[in-house]
Amino acid sequence: MHRWGDEWTEQYGADLDDAVRYIGLTLLRWRVPVRDYKEKFGTVRVYTGLGWSFLHDMTHPGHAYRRYKWDWVWRLSCKSCGAWWWSPIARVSFAIHRRIYRRVYGNAVRMWPHLCTEILCMADWRELLKGLVSPAHCTHGHVWERDTGRECGVCGADLPPAGDSLRSETAQLRSETAQ
Repeated sequence: MHRWGDEWTEQYGADLDDAVRYIGLTLLRWRVPVRDYKEKFGTVRVYTGLGWSFLHDMTHPGHAYRRYKWDWVWRLSCKSCGAWWWSPIARVSFAIHRRIYRRVYGNAVRMWPHLCTEILCMADWRELLKGLVSPAHCTHGHVWERDTGRECGVCGADLPPAGDSLRSETAQLRSETAQ
């Protein structure tokens, strides 16, 4: 979307860095396993999974390597992965993390409304963020092509196929020219 050295980056780059840091650190504070957070091409990138897969995710969210001093704790953590008794914990944590994820992104959009597109367009869990921005206030500047059609990456609105709007405009011009 944007490149370093652009006028946009000079004007909003510091705000974008603040938004990235806010989202990443707030999710980590709420024990959501964030693997990485950064700015890339002028957009917010927060790589996260929702829910705790095993004990290590709960005690050390976002760490991809062993953080325990004692082997027995690590073995217990590994046994929790896929265990029948861990499944309810994983389901509950996933439901809680979904709400936290939506709330944190919503707060970021309210704090930096001028960066709405940059914050929402590359989110990992875009389907959870639908409705944060009203389609009436969205410019539909970042469009995702789907098998089922086109979708705005910011507000989640379903958009008409690319050819349809062009065809209707062309037909309208032809009818005006014929008259």
